Amino acid sequence: IQCDQLSPEWFQLHVGRATGSHAGDILDFTLKGIEGSTRRSYRLLKAAEILTGIGIGIEENYVSPEMEWGIATEKKARRAYALEEGVFVEQVGFVIGDDGRFGCSPDGLVGDKGLVGFKCPKTITHLRWILDGVIPEDHLPQARFELMVNTDREWFDFVTFDPRITGRHKPKQMMTIRLERADAKIEAMRAAADRFMDEVAETVLRLDRIAPPVEIEEEEAVSVPVDQSGMLTDADFEGLN
Repeated sequence: IQCDQLSPEWFQLHVGRATGSHAGDILDFTLKGIEGSTRRSYRLLKAAEILTGIGIGIEENYVSPEMEWGIATEKKARRAYALEEGVFVEQVGFVIGDDGRFGCSPDGLVGDKGLVGFKCPKTITHLRWILDGVIPEDHLPQARFELMVNTDREWFDFVTFDPRITGRHKPKQMMTIRLERADAKIEAMRAAADRFMDEVAETVLRLDRIAPPVEIEEEEAVSVPVDQSGMLTDADFEGLN
């Protein structure tokens, strides 16, 4: 779906769907298998979206200087990657999975087979990733989730980019690491995502049992302006599990 990211339409497409940027949240369990607080908050957020029909605080409003840098630099990263790989990177607003329960906003579609994600971190983080030579563990869930949603894509390129590295060290400016669809953990991600959305549905049903919905005549329905800028927290759902 072509739309501007962070636009009202883009936020609305997130309603009731688990999305790639929160793939790591879906996997948040303690060593004892107990749901973590981050996953619980995201589960309740999805339930809130279903009940209200609006995209409530899909992303945090706070933008750190590092995040501002990353957003501003992504276009340069896209051009550098396209030139290095000799490919065209197609931008897309939002992709909905075949079953409608999942979605993501890839940084780019590459040809007929690839996805690409750009990261423009602090220089020390960029250099650490180069030395490690693997996709950082906290970014793997999103990469796998995007391949899970885009079933026609065979690989995902993780690109770390820092244009502050220039001169004779320019070869260190960018590194690309590829994740192939054959990664067995992509199917594990699907199982975890299915379980998560099943639990979101169960949460909505539990809320209905506590406070059963009522029939409302069409003329009684009132449209109330809603401030979508606020992020829901656990305090909004005190007492719910």
